[in-house]
Amino acid sequence: MKQFATAMLVLGILLVTVPTARAQETICPPNPSVGSTVAGNLVVPSGTQCTLDVVTVTRNVQLQTDAVLTLDGAAIDGNVSVAAGATLDVHNTHLKRTSAIDGNIRADGCNNVSLSGIIIGGNVLIQNCTGDSTGFFGLFSVGGNFTCKNNFECDVFDGDISGNVQINNNGTASVDFNTIGGNLQCQGNTDITGGNNTVGRHKSGQCAGF
Repeated sequence: MKQFATAMLVLGILLVTVPTARAQETICPPNPSVGSTVAGNLVVPSGTQCTLDVVTVTRNVQLQTDAVLTLDGAAIDGNVSVAAGATLDVHNTHLKRTSAIDGNIRADGCNNVSLSGIIIGGNVLIQNCTGDSTGFFGLFSVGGNFTCKNNFECDVFDGDISGNVQINNNGTASVDFNTIGGNLQCQGNTDITGGNNTVGRHKSGQCAGF
């Protein structure tokens, strides 16, 4: 019994002293090599610029204040967060693969979010952003819900959104040529235009005729 107690005491000390594993974190810039894989999280520090050119990130991406991130054929296995004053720009050039974000995009107080040619597995929330071209411009897909509210501008064009879409309290907004699996609801926008949207459930508010 004494030997057993001693063994348990040693095991307890080992359990206490072994540190908790933390995800690896990579800072960008410098930009990762084209075609490379970044293991763990990637952070774009305040006021810096980063480009992911056919790069895979195995966890989350964080844009800090006033940072700029460009995705061109990139794949992110986790979520993307966009801080105040930051810019997220996604486009695909030449024959590069479509960019993909498996998780969610959350931008709060950003400068601008501009996405074209991307597949997003989760939800998208864009709010309180001040740039004059915030929106989704063609050939984008969202697996969850899409919310765009309290922005200077919000444009949603030629998208495929599986869940609900809310376009609320923006300065100017446009909603055109989208396929939406759930509801399309718009209210409180200062100036909004749109049309030619295919909606699986209901259109309401300012988008009732869109």
